[in-house]
Amino acid sequence: MQYLLTSDFIYELLVLLANTITVAGIMSTYLKTRNIKPKLKIYFIALIFVMISYTFIFDILLKPLVENLNPDSYTDILISWLYANLSNYSMIVLSIHLFLDKNLKLNLFITSIFWSMYGLLFFCFNNFLYLFTSPEMLLYPMLGIIMAIVIFIIQYSSVKFLRFKKLFEEFNNRNYPYWFVISVSILVLMIVVWVPAVIPRYDSEFRIEELFTLVVILSLLVLLVRYSYNLIRIKTEYEYNQMILNQQNLYIKDLEDIQQNMRIFKHDYKNMMSSIYLNSKEGNLKEIENLISDMIDEFDENIDSKMSLTTQLSNIQINEVKSLLFKKITEIHKRNIDFHLEVVKPVQKNNIQTVDLVRMLGILLDNAIEEVEENHGDITLLMIQDEDALTIVVDNYVNRDVNINEIDGNGFSTKENHLGIGLHSLENIINKYSNISHNISCKNNRFVQEIIILMVRR
Repeated sequence: MQYLLTSDFIYELLVLLANTITVAGIMSTYLKTRNIKPKLKIYFIALIFVMISYTFIFDILLKPLVENLNPDSYTDILISWLYANLSNYSMIVLSIHLFLDKNLKLNLFITSIFWSMYGLLFFCFNNFLYLFTSPEMLLYPMLGIIMAIVIFIIQYSSVKFLRFKKLFEEFNNRNYPYWFVISVSILVLMIVVWVPAVIPRYDSEFRIEELFTLVVILSLLVLLVRYSYNLIRIKTEYEYNQMILNQQNLYIKDLEDIQQNMRIFKHDYKNMMSSIYLNSKEGNLKEIENLISDMIDEFDENIDSKMSLTTQLSNIQINEVKSLLFKKITEIHKRNIDFHLEVVKPVQKNNIQTVDLVRMLGILLDNAIEEVEENHGDITLLMIQDEDALTIVVDNYVNRDVNINEIDGNGFSTKENHLGIGLHSLENIINKYSNISHNISCKNNRFVQEIIILMVRR
């Protein structure tokens, strides 16, 4: 009797270890896909939270409901399998959201993908285990640990092979509503639940038809993912080429403006020099000073400012950011807003997704443009790149006092009768990353927002 109790304890312990490896594998694969590197302490807290929460809620509180299911009933077997998958999936999603990643939409979708992948691979490998043992024997969970490690290696390696990062980035860019994300995630999970409906199993034995069916399903899914990636790649290349073309057109337009201004200045220069010569002969020093001052101001306003702007933009080596700035600067000039850009050292790739960097910069500039257009103010954009961080400062005029303490709330705006969705969206982006800090100040009618992106995530 004591031997049986000891064997049961070891059996349960081995099962717990296999399940822990499974959850750790899914979470590690998720983090690799999202390029998140949390502290080891936080990672283990998230892992322990999943195991303890699941054990308490589902293995203790809700266990009687599952035990009442009839193991000989095919319908009850499907219900049990559905319950097991949805409960495991829910706890992993909750843990990732609480401790590792605040982007709930991507969390729901990505976790459903990796949990379904695990489920299909589990079916395949578990089928092989029946060649060596049965679920009642102690060897079964021991081999199950090896199986969990192998599945983890396959999943982790699939991130690069199947280009999951790009696929999930595209999914995130589309900003689907929550109802759509939840619906798609449930449909993905149903793939795993659908397998036992197509391939019913009542006993523990190796079945070649089950293996063949699962291999076909996995192959089709891999082909579907690769095909989807190729479609996204073609779309991305097209958008990239269009962006470069637009950027070149805007750059050429600036050069043409500089050339035209140079012609005008050359014509005016001759007239001004003639006036200076005549005034010098007459001894009108004050008039000479005024003419030279006007000539310098005209050069600064029409030529030097554009040349300086072009020089600053050349320091930005992220094409998507440069393209955004070209568009915003064109818009700013059309609205006759004073704008100053200073880029200290070349701005290169950093440790966040480029699309998020572009979105943050776009929100900051849009808010500044709307504010200063109403009040005839000015905007300054400063970008400082060093070895440790990229610092972005947007400084614009405001004609009223701003309560900094209210800014974090959804709906806040520095502008009257404005919903302030931009600032709330900005905070949502920043909350995705542990290496971004956002500082806000308002003093002497200057509203300043500073974003610091560290090169290494904390």
